[in-house]
Amino acid sequence: MTEPQRPDWTGGSGSADAVFEAAVAAHEAGRLEEADWLYREVIRLDPTDAAAHELLGQVLISRDDHAGATAMLRRATELDAGSWGAWLSLSVAAAETGDGELARNACRRALDLAGGETAVRVQWAVLEAGRGAIDEAVAAAFEILRDGGREPVQLRVLAGIARKSGRIDLLAAVAEHLDELTQDEFDDLLRRAQECWSAGRMEQLDRLLRLLHAHRPSAPQVACNLAARLKGQRRLPEAVEVLERCLANGATDPDLVLMLAGLRSDLGDDEGARRLLDRRREGRSGDPAWRLAECATRLKACYRSEDEVGEALGAVDRGLRELDASMRGLDASSAGPMLEAILRASFFRLPATGADVRRPAESLGRIVARVVGALAPSSMTPPAASGARRIRVGLLSAFFR
Repeated sequence: MTEPQRPDWTGGSGSADAVFEAAVAAHEAGRLEEADWLYREVIRLDPTDAAAHELLGQVLISRDDHAGATAMLRRATELDAGSWGAWLSLSVAAAETGDGELARNACRRALDLAGGETAVRVQWAVLEAGRGAIDEAVAAAFEILRDGGREPVQLRVLAGIARKSGRIDLLAAVAEHLDELTQDEFDDLLRRAQECWSAGRMEQLDRLLRLLHAHRPSAPQVACNLAARLKGQRRLPEAVEVLERCLANGATDPDLVLMLAGLRSDLGDDEGARRLLDRRREGRSGDPAWRLAECATRLKACYRSEDEVGEALGAVDRGLRELDASMRGLDASSAGPMLEAILRASFFRLPATGADVRRPAESLGRIVARVVGALAPSSMTPPAASGARRIRVGLLSAFFR
């Protein structure tokens, strides 16, 4: 790096103390070139000033002159071997130049002097990761987290170790200590949640989804996935709470509304499910998924009279027949969202009415067949019957009581 230009500095007294104060002020204000020149002026006036050497070394690190920083910080530690800050800075600069041995030796000296100072322990974890000692680096990072009270910049360094090591448990633990996530950090955790889902690592998936929802309660994709996991664990009230929090934070995603309506219906709050759909219907009355959800929520767990049963079945029958007719010629691009709607809808109450439900059930069957046929046409080819053998039909379901 070229020698810094002399700043237009009118600091009055030319004493080393006055120049040092001006240098520190420039350093703290981020005027690195000015600070560089002033620290050098202090050293010219007093070549034994260890603090000036140390702080100039830090300026040079900030200016990416790591070789110059290493030389300056070596001199600082010679002048004052008891400054853990100088040893730590020397470790950082040496690591950047590729001198791993010097970096580790300097960090050990800083550890001996600083004791439990977090910045030094973080640097040691970074050095361990840098030399490929991933288990040691991760263990050091977890130990730092257990002590609590970490600065965001230090936490993000530990997050880098977690990403390098592929340790999602460490990455989640770091993120749980951060008050805020940047958009890039949020997106990275979301990608890792998707990887966990693909790999079947469900405990890690649940942890990441809870973490992401805590940081972005208005993100519908996260809320829907977390609610689906909670529903699968039969924790329906918690799933409802997640979705309601997302809506309260401004989300308008229709899939989220439909999922919440289905959950409320599952919990017996049919009136609440219908009110929710009514409030959010604007502009969506022609949406097949929305119409299917409205049909499902007309079915109750309990009815007050035969007339009420007839009224509900009549509405469901009409709705399903209209929906069936509107779905002729369904293509794969439209079938995907509809499949999600079918999986969310709760029609198990249809036969529980005790009435003749053949016609609405046939309409529902045709709707399902149209969707499956659009997504997987080969699955709709019926098996060939041989002779008098009957075709046997099996039901596969996660819903057992």
